[in-house]
Amino acid sequence: GAPIWPLVTPAALPGFAKLVDTVHSFDSKLFVQLSAGPGRVAKGDVIDSGFKPVSASPNKAYYRPEVACRELETEEVESIAEAFGTAAGLLWSVGVDGVEVHGHEGYLIDQFMTRIWNERKDEYGGSLEKRLRFVMEIREAIRKATGDNFAVTFRYGVKHFISKPWNSALSRDSFVEKGRDRGESLEIAKILQKHAYDGFHLDAGCYDAFYWAHPPIYQSEGCVIDLLEGMKNFVEKPIIAVAKLGNPILATKVVNEGIADMVALGRPLLADPHWASKVKQGRQKDIRPCIGCHEGCFRLATTSKRSTTCSVNPVCAQERHRRIAMTRHVKKIAVI
Repeated sequence: GAPIWPLVTPAALPGFAKLVDTVHSFDSKLFVQLSAGPGRVAKGDVIDSGFKPVSASPNKAYYRPEVACRELETEEVESIAEAFGTAAGLLWSVGVDGVEVHGHEGYLIDQFMTRIWNERKDEYGGSLEKRLRFVMEIREAIRKATGDNFAVTFRYGVKHFISKPWNSALSRDSFVEKGRDRGESLEIAKILQKHAYDGFHLDAGCYDAFYWAHPPIYQSEGCVIDLLEGMKNFVEKPIIAVAKLGNPILATKVVNEGIADMVALGRPLLADPHWASKVKQGRQKDIRPCIGCHEGCFRLATTSKRSTTCSVNPVCAQERHRRIAMTRHVKKIAVI
């Protein structure tokens, strides 16, 4: 069969152990993100190869809407939750400091959490508490495998921005949210912090609203920060903010104003892997900014199967082969 997503297995542990040692040598911590897989958003070529997508309910497959997903049996959901414990236990055994459970972007966990994708009649469907049962069981499985001193955060979207199935709402005001909205997101955080989750990584959007899950150049800096305002009044656990926060002035403001406890950077670190050290040294003007183009980090990787790179950083993922060094042959060059 076609490979779906990378797996955490004993065979992968030497690589993780090496990564742990490297990260710890810089007095830093390493978290590994764990996912239950794509569910209804399994890639089209994977479905074409014969893979039958699964979901919380018999939803249409996103990339192949003529294909109905198979609803997972109750026992299968329980087994997947236990697998999170197995994976976390393996990572814990080689010194990984914590894991992040990925419940964002309309992937399988999010399909269980969200009413429009979850029409189950068993203990995993119905009320919000029941739709979160899968997430709670994942946390309990990880606790059993690693003990109480292994940090576990949860990543999910505060708002889906779905105007109707298969359609993204680009405007904030001219639609009725069909997915999750801010009110339910706050209730999710309240419930899950009682079930031992140690922090929340908050984003927005999903595959049906890609402009919010992967904000392009057209989206403003910090385009979902307003959705996080006030959540710290109700959530005791740390909040991690995301979404075009590569501007260090804005990132600092988000933390200083108490909107979030931390900011997460993805694409800005591809554009400039020295972002953090430059901010620490007061060299903000030297930061090579991410422009949100999605060319090297997204389009090339998905359309031509090339490794991730960056439009504004030509050595991204090629550091060993394209090192920029002082030339011995000076030239006069005009950039026009």
